Amino acid sequence: MAIAADLTQVESVDKVVSTTLEQFGQIDILVNNAGSARAGSFLELSDDVFLDAWNLKLLGYIRLVKAVVPHQKNRRDGRIVNIIGGAGRTPRPGFLPGGTTNAALLNFTRGISKELAEYNIRINAISPGATATERAERLAEQNAQARGITVEQAKAETLQGIPLKRIAQPEEIAALTLFLVSDLAASITGAEILVDGGHTPGV
Repeated sequence: MAIAADLTQVESVDKVVSTTLEQFGQIDILVNNAGSARAGSFLELSDDVFLDAWNLKLLGYIRLVKAVVPHQKNRRDGRIVNIIGGAGRTPRPGFLPGGTTNAALLNFTRGISKELAEYNIRINAISPGATATERAERLAEQNAQARGITVEQAKAETLQGIPLKRIAQPEEIAALTLFLVSDLAASITGAEILVDGGHTPGV
């Protein structure tokens, strides 16, 4: 069942949740997967670019969690996965609106996990690196434009920085999501799993 909604609007989030409950009676799983932050040089980005990214992804995720959790809390069972992104852990100068959004979402996911655990609600994060999607194509174009290089050069540089020398496929992210919401991951909550071919440095 598809529901058209704008996650920047509280009323739309309420519509998604209420319509789903009317149709199915309960919400066992919530997967937050949104994002449209623009890439580009910091000095060329207006405040609106940052505000749009925060309002859609950061507050959109928070709004949906807040709307769904009371129903899961009453049943003492629920699984939530936030699709975030590696830029929240490793800042990228050409992607600061998205990176600041992702860093805040990591903080939120980890911070809320202990409170939700009391009600047997698990919440985890998946942070994909470069993934073969239409959005990745747009980001490559925006990065190339900001840096004055070709799209092909931008893509080649991205690939060069990945130890496995391959970008993730959407199906890989879906498979990990299914694992995290299954009983196979019954003891995992407040965790972030990177899917970036070994790109992210650090311990």
